[in-house]
Amino acid sequence: IDLLRDPAMNLEIDHQLFDVFFASRGGVSRLSSDIDLMVHGGVSDVAAAMEMVDEKSPDLKISPVTRVHSMSNLRSYVAKYDSVLGGEDYVSVDFMCELDVKFPTKTVTETNLFGQDISHRASILTRGGLIGDKLTSLALGGIGISPMRQAAIPKQIHDVGTQLRMSSEQDISEALGAFDVLTEFKVRKYTHDPPYTVDGTLKIIKETLRALFKIDMGIRLAATQEGRFGSFAGTYLSRREQYEKSDHITDVLLVLFMAVIVGKRSESTKSHLVDRVTQVLKEVSGVSSVGARDVAARKSVLSDLPDGLKQHYKSLRGSKLEHLVLLKAIHDP
Repeated sequence: IDLLRDPAMNLEIDHQLFDVFFASRGGVSRLSSDIDLMVHGGVSDVAAAMEMVDEKSPDLKISPVTRVHSMSNLRSYVAKYDSVLGGEDYVSVDFMCELDVKFPTKTVTETNLFGQDISHRASILTRGGLIGDKLTSLALGGIGISPMRQAAIPKQIHDVGTQLRMSSEQDISEALGAFDVLTEFKVRKYTHDPPYTVDGTLKIIKETLRALFKIDMGIRLAATQEGRFGSFAGTYLSRREQYEKSDHITDVLLVLFMAVIVGKRSESTKSHLVDRVTQVLKEVSGVSSVGARDVAARKSVLSDLPDGLKQHYKSLRGSKLEHLVLLKAIHDP
């Protein structure tokens, strides 16, 4: 708390702290075990601040994580405490330091977090900023998730998909800009030979997402993703939350569609891309309320498949309508 109250640190608190935790379907809350912070200060500034928090917070035991990051400006800490449920527990705190770019944020002066009133000022990513940032996490083996942490993929897709569903036109516009800004910053800070690029990162993201599903006997999760989804659901989702494999496929396709749209940014105006995303989101929302056995609606969607999907006509006949709409949008953005 002392760290967060210090305006000199210019902390940018990841939007996860507020909206994403409470954005699950059906009004069921999902918490997280980590806090992501972006700061303008350097690595040494963060180290001094965390030492201060450790000294002034007797209920916390804070220690740095010794692992070496591929980005020299990243630092990780573990904050251990005695859980009210019994025993010792911890929260991971990750810092991205030396932030020298501008991206969409908003400032909250009073809010309620996990039932506690937070009275101090906090700067957080907007929804669009969060989508742009989290999209970069899907650059598997590049600037995103490590190949050793592929179990984290469903969580990232769930978060991005959920946020996209709630996005306004402004959110989508901000997401398009934030992706470029944050990716340019990360590839500049990332140690790799040859250096990563924004377009190269986007290519990796699309390859990562395309490998998560198959089109045969309908649209289904790839075998590897099925296992990851099961682990994610058991760890993060409440038993009351209705988030099935078919919902996850929807999110995979939705996030892939967003990545395809980002790739069109040099060919179209931002306003055109925003309109296209808004249109597809409305279509998905509309068909999700149509009965699964509505033959006429399915025939209408299947009657105008893009060339790249016509070969899969038989396999797609029994697919969910929202899957068909998104698949068509991906092939004809």
